Amino acid sequence: MFRQFLRLRRGTAAAGLAGSAAAAGALYAFARDPVMASSSAEEVASYYKQQYKNGFQGDQDLAPERTMPQSPVHSDAHLLPSVNRAGWEEPPKKRVAVYGGSFNPITNAHLNCAAEIIHSKLADEVWIVPCGTRPDKPSLRTSGLHRLIMCHLAVDTTFGSRFGVKVCDEEMHYPRNMPSIVLMRHLKTQHPAIDFSFVIGSDLINQLKEWDAPGCPGAWEGIPNAGEKFAKEGKFLVISRPGSGIKGDEPLPENFEWIGHALNARGSKLVETFLSSSEVRNRLRGADDVVRYGLRKGQDDPPRSTGIRGVVEQHTWYDEAEGLVPPSVLAHIVRYGLYARD
Repeated sequence: MFRQFLRLRRGTAAAGLAGSAAAAGALYAFARDPVMASSSAEEVASYYKQQYKNGFQGDQDLAPERTMPQSPVHSDAHLLPSVNRAGWEEPPKKRVAVYGGSFNPITNAHLNCAAEIIHSKLADEVWIVPCGTRPDKPSLRTSGLHRLIMCHLAVDTTFGSRFGVKVCDEEMHYPRNMPSIVLMRHLKTQHPAIDFSFVIGSDLINQLKEWDAPGCPGAWEGIPNAGEKFAKEGKFLVISRPGSGIKGDEPLPENFEWIGHALNARGSKLVETFLSSSEVRNRLRGADDVVRYGLRKGQDDPPRSTGIRGVVEQHTWYDEAEGLVPPSVLAHIVRYGLYARD
C-alpha cells in the first residue's frame, strides 16, 4: 500500500496535477476508495486527473450528498475481496467476581479470599464492594467512607498493581446499602461487556432464597421474592466457611461453583484464613480503654523492659490487631481512632 502511494504521488505529478493541494486531495480520496487501492498507479493517476482537472476542492468533492463517479477500473463491486464473517467469534467477556461485605474493617482473610478467587481462574478480576449504610445493622457505625478508604489501602499495599483485585464504590453513592440483587443488576447494566458472578460463603447458601430487596426512594424499586430470583438469575462462586453445615464436596446447583474445587483441579489447595472483622474489632476495643492512646487492654499486666535503661515497653490499644490487617489499614484505624470506643 505504501509503495502504491509513492507511485501515485509521482504519477499524479507527471499527469499534471499541479500543486500540493491537488496531490494531497488525490491521495486522500485514494485512501477512502477501496477500489482504487487495488488499481495500478497509472490507472489511478489517469482517473483522478480527469476527476480533479480543476483542482481538488477539499471535502466538497467528498461530501455525502455528492455522488462519486464510479471507478473506471473496477466497476463491479463483486470483484472486491469478500470477508467471511460467519466464522468470527466474539472475544470472551471479562469475568468479574463481586465480593461484597461491610469490611469493618477489611482483614487479611478478606484479601486472602480475593486472591484465591483469582488463583482459581474462575474470575479475571475481583471487585471488593463495601456496603453502604445499613439500617438493619445499627452496630455498623463506621462510616462508608472510612471502610472504602481502608479497602483501597489494603488492596494497594497488598497486591501488585497488575493483580486483578480492585475496589468498587458503587454503594457509596446511595443513602443505604444496596440489596445484592439490585447491586448485581446495576453492575450488569453499567458494564454489559462483563460476565459477573457473586461471591458467597457456604454458610449463606441455605438463607439465600430468603434475602429481601427493599426499595430506596429515588434510587431503586423494591423487588418481591428477591432471594428466589437472585438464586436463579445469578452466578455464584462459593467459598467454604466453617460451621456452615455444607461441605465442600456436596453438589451445588449448576450456577454455583466451589472455589476450592477449581483450585483442586489445578493441583492446588484452598488456603483458608478463619478470621472475622468482629474478632479484629474485639481486639481493638478493650472495655478498660478510656482514652485513645497509651492504654493496653490488660491494665494489670506488668510492663516489660525493652533492654534500654529506664525505658519500658508500653503496649497500646491496637497491639493485638497487628498481623490481622494490613499495616496501612491499622495505621488508618490508629490515626482516626476507629473502634477504640465501640
